Amino acid sequence: DADPQRSGDHSMALGGRVAEELRIEVANRHSADEFAQERAEQALRMRVMNRELVHRTKNLISVVQAIVRNQEKSSPEIDRYVAGLSSRLISLGSTLDILVRENWSEVRLEDLIAGQLGHFSEDITRRIAVAPGPPIKFTASEAQMLGLALHELGTNAAKYGALSVAGGRVDISWREEYAEEGALIA
Repeated sequence: DADPQRSGDHSMALGGRVAEELRIEVANRHSADEFAQERAEQALRMRVMNRELVHRTKNLISVVQAIVRNQEKSSPEIDRYVAGLSSRLISLGSTLDILVRENWSEVRLEDLIAGQLGHFSEDITRRIAVAPGPPIKFTASEAQMLGLALHELGTNAAKYGALSVAGGRVDISWREEYAEEGALIA
């Protein structure tokens, strides 16, 4: 004799267990799907980052090639060539330090100035005054080129200009001006 009540209870308990197992299976599949989606998104981010790294590295190599070509024209003697090239590469490294610190985003003009002129001797850096100006930022490629230009200006001032003589000073200031082409820096 089978008790219908017990049989119904057993069926309900069995049905409850099956339902719970199905719920766990669905949850596991959902978690597995989420995990797979997260992994795919992670892989995509990694590919994008790798492409960006390759792009930036190639741009940097182009900058170094331009430095080498420019240095070769101005210094036929090997010792001067090596010294000038080393100096420019150190300048580029200084800009790269700033870019890394800023996560390769925009770079402030005052940070570029400090990075490019901060390597001079203490005697010279005391004779460089930087007046505060409006906040101006540059892209990574702009910052690399402007950093090299600031380096050249500082080096020329130390070798041949105001910083090459006792008591000589350099005052740096900037402002934004607007023209038909857009904002200009003066």
